[in-house]
Amino acid sequence: MVGIPYETWSGAGNTFVLVEAALLREPIAPPDLARLACAAGRASAAAVDGLLLVSGDEVRLWNRDGSPAEFCGNGARCHAARLLQRSGSQRVRFLFGRHSIEGWREQGRIGVTVPPPCRARRQPTRAALGGALAPLEEDLARIGLIHAGVPHLCLLLRGPARSDLRRTAPALRQHPFFAPNGTNVTFLWQTGLWRQAPEGEVRTFERGVEDFTQACGSGAVAGAAMLMGQGSASRAQLRVASGDWLAVERNGPVWTLSGPASRVAEGLLSPDPGRRF
Repeated sequence: MVGIPYETWSGAGNTFVLVEAALLREPIAPPDLARLACAAGRASAAAVDGLLLVSGDEVRLWNRDGSPAEFCGNGARCHAARLLQRSGSQRVRFLFGRHSIEGWREQGRIGVTVPPPCRARRQPTRAALGGALAPLEEDLARIGLIHAGVPHLCLLLRGPARSDLRRTAPALRQHPFFAPNGTNVTFLWQTGLWRQAPEGEVRTFERGVEDFTQACGSGAVAGAAMLMGQGSASRAQLRVASGDWLAVERNGPVWTLSGPASRVAEGLLSPDPGRRF
């Protein structure tokens, strides 16, 4: 296999390798390409969370483990940033899987429309999740399963968790209640108000990455929906693990996600996972 042209993009620390399908000179299945890109990232001490594969006006995401994702908020923002940079336009439109997305740049931040978050019809209870919640018993205020393009088990805490979330999250991610595909797990806690809107911290253990990421756009949207559902606010501001801030807004039926996004590298992806890229 010859080298594959790529770009690396970061959306608030959520990092992706972006490849144009038209530039693939030899056939390679997207799951294999995703695993290759992420393995090369590990060899370069770069935590790559997934592959953004662009085909015409559509972009799709494959996770670190090679599984496809229906949507990715920060992936959409990175693709929007790239299109805005290349076109010089004020606004762009594209497809992310089956979702029609609009993107724009405002005050140095990249915003996109996102699938409106909604509560799942079948909601987990504390009893249903049983011992998986035991380490959080003293910290947990509310739970809810919210679909924000992909499913998120949202756990609203009373403050920073006093237990090790790295030990708690995998059991919830794979809990039989969410079979067969499992769920993303998003922890959040409110820290105050920002312009009369909720402000907080959010951390997401991502399905397909099988670890906490530096940021998760759909997790921020799901978490914001939980915070905003407690009052009349139409906006929430959430700080992610990287220290960056993501803003989620609701304007009638339209929801948006905005935050930093930038290109951090480009080059040729080698078929040898041990080679730096």
